[in-house]
Amino acid sequence: MITNQFIFNIKQQKIIRRQVEIINLNGITINRNNNQEILLHIKKESDLRLKIQKRKELIDILKILYLKRSKNQNLPIYGVKEKSLYIYEKNDNDLKKGIEEKVPEDKHRLEEEDLLKMNLDEATCEFSDDEEQDEYEVVKKQLLTQEDVQDIEEQASVFQNRKKYMFSYHSSDKDID
Repeated sequence: MITNQFIFNIKQQKIIRRQVEIINLNGITINRNNNQEILLHIKKESDLRLKIQKRKELIDILKILYLKRSKNQNLPIYGVKEKSLYIYEKNDNDLKKGIEEKVPEDKHRLEEEDLLKMNLDEATCEFSDDEEQDEYEVVKKQLLTQEDVQDIEEQASVFQNRKKYMFSYHSSDKDID
């Protein structure tokens, strides 16, 4: 279950197993070989590995809520082709050993999942020729505009006005096959 502030890991008997504040997410890793497996990386806590039927919808909601709560920071999304996400999962033993994160390397970052791109309007650039200026303008047009950001914020407001989101998932401390 997801609210505008928290992710709840709930057993079928409606018992809350875990509550994670959305702002404490450190990223999400998806298994590109399994369209249901997802790993939520959590700051200073063990990660949460789930098997969920509506993975894309969950990620989209979390990206929007995180963007809103973090004051315009993207939630990093990683994609790997491992058999299981277990190797990227930080658990209690890792925390005891002082391991703070086990997110995949940056080369696995899915930048196309970012909602907010760098604002080139505020960047200062010097160009050596007209060709560089033209390349800059092409790239600039591909990035989000301020209107796009406002649209995202409006979508986040719609999600915040709803009380909760239900997804069927499986969570386990053991490896998911």
